[in-house]
Amino acid sequence: MQRFHFISKHRSNEDFIDMNKFWDAIKKNNSANSQNSFSPFSDKLDLFYICLLVGLKNEVKDETSNYDTSDITDKWTINLKNSKASDFIIGLYLNKLTNKNNQDKVQISSQLNTALDHNTDTKLSESGLKELHEYAFGGYNKILEKLEGTTPSTIVKFFDTLYKLLK
Repeated sequence: MQRFHFISKHRSNEDFIDMNKFWDAIKKNNSANSQNSFSPFSDKLDLFYICLLVGLKNEVKDETSNYDTSDITDKWTINLKNSKASDFIIGLYLNKLTNKNNQDKVQISSQLNTALDHNTDTKLSESGLKELHEYAFGGYNKILEKLEGTTPSTIVKFFDTLYKLLK
């Protein structure tokens, strides 16, 4: 079964912040004294999608082979089939993929056939899912770069960073 992955370790950078630690800094926390009680993020797939959006917008990818990864085993398996967010994200990815060939219908058809697989939960082929991860991992690195290699100190700092990267 195909799954989405978080980066658990950079293979050549021991100081790299894994995505689970980053997730802990932005996820909804119902503690009374936590600013994260206002966080809209309650599913790890939210962070994956945000990183993917940053990667797509900034046209940055990173090789998946640079990382050790772990499955996102949060609630995504329950919500993935019913989520419209998945369709929107895949639509943005396909737009990026086919945008270069907007007049070449044969090339677009070939790209779509290579990237999609309607028999999987993710609706992506193995190569499509790999490229999606490359964009997400590139986006995650872009976020870390903007945050100077640290997790955001507040949820507001995280949103400010996203705003700057996505405008």
